[in-house]
Amino acid sequence: AAPRPALPEQSVFRRPLPTTLVRFASRTGKRMFSEALRDGTAEPYFPLSEQYVTQQEISFCALGSLTMVMNALGVDPRRRWRDESGPGWRWWDDEMFTEGACLPSLDDLRREGAGLAEFAVLAAANGAAVNSQHAEASSERSFRKALAAAARLSDSFVVVNFDRSALGQTGCGHFSPVAGYHAASDSVLVLDVARFKYPPFWV
Repeated sequence: AAPRPALPEQSVFRRPLPTTLVRFASRTGKRMFSEALRDGTAEPYFPLSEQYVTQQEISFCALGSLTMVMNALGVDPRRRWRDESGPGWRWWDDEMFTEGACLPSLDDLRREGAGLAEFAVLAAANGAAVNSQHAEASSERSFRKALAAAARLSDSFVVVNFDRSALGQTGCGHFSPVAGYHAASDSVLVLDVARFKYPPFWV
């Protein structure tokens, strides 16, 4: 067998998922998904999973989430993605959302990432209908009700902006789409776009 290459001095291969979260691919995670399917509260999973991506840069969680959602919604970017010499496919990727006046630049997003306000502006400027809600402006009850209702739809998606440290994960602010709701455990399925770090999980 060929010798394995030496590991880079400073590198990380994924993070263990905290035990307070349920890995989607685990036995419990599969059971929860089956029950959500039965209850009709996993409708977003199918269009989102067809477009599941890994964010292209460390700070691009907002853009990776937008890439998934815009492609799942079937929004035409009306500009080419790649393949300039071929058919010229129109398709969203992380680097296509900042082409316009009054939008943050890719360099700014590489350095600082995006907050909820920037996320909403980027989505709306590129053709999405956006309803942005801050936790402090909404009750916990109404938030749970909105998540449960969204889980029955396949043409409207929730992207959550959350603090990783509150879930026992490393890091801080992060964006990812929600793909389902499990009523018995009051949990949502998060399709984490930082797949190099954590797998999809129920929380």
